[in-house]
Amino acid sequence: MSDFVSPEGRLSFPALFVPKSVKGGTAKFSATLLLPKDGVGVPEFMNRVGVATKEAIEAKWPNPSTRPAQFKMSIKDGDTALFESGKNAGKLKRETYHEMANCWVIAATTLDKPPVFATNGNPIVDASKVYAGCWVRMSFDVYAYDNVNVGVSCGLQGILKTRDDAPFGNVSRPEIDFADYFTAAADDSVGIAPAPQAPQAPAPQAPQAPAPGVAQVDPSALFG
Repeated sequence: MSDFVSPEGRLSFPALFVPKSVKGGTAKFSATLLLPKDGVGVPEFMNRVGVATKEAIEAKWPNPSTRPAQFKMSIKDGDTALFESGKNAGKLKRETYHEMANCWVIAATTLDKPPVFATNGNPIVDASKVYAGCWVRMSFDVYAYDNVNVGVSCGLQGILKTRDDAPFGNVSRPEIDFADYFTAAADDSVGIAPAPQAPQAPAPQAPQAPAPGVAQVDPSALFG
């Protein structure tokens, strides 16, 4: 079991305040993180997650001859992930969820309500403030399992909301919609607050050479 705190990514399918059941299963708290492949620190981060995933598999099934040939993974490549069932079975998910393109998709769950924080360290208790499309960091661990299925899952440990952005879907957020129309300076005579800054995506960074002695795993091969 390895613990990670992710680089900044966008939150998707949050169930952080009320647990949800999928297909009649046990209700769980959950979150999916969309991590831009060219985001700051993402290549190095995904390499570390890949190494931990490989180690979890080898620890769970130390004998290669009895190790399963295929695993269910909670981490997927957003460019190649497919629907596994339903009317869209076999189709690319990014054709329906366009925000998945050029992202690593990390789905994490927990039976216990995860802490959710603002950048000032205060807990967020209003579920409407943590929505699909906002930017967050996610803390989680990876572990291998062998029950009805075999695979590697991510255990959700906590969420840090870092900033707002346009929500996914058809939900409107006025502070984003009107950002270009607010005046640049406050008008004290009518009590208008200073205009909020429009959210900016993190600047892409060129991949850095791995540090000497650091194990390397190709995430595309492992999670693709």
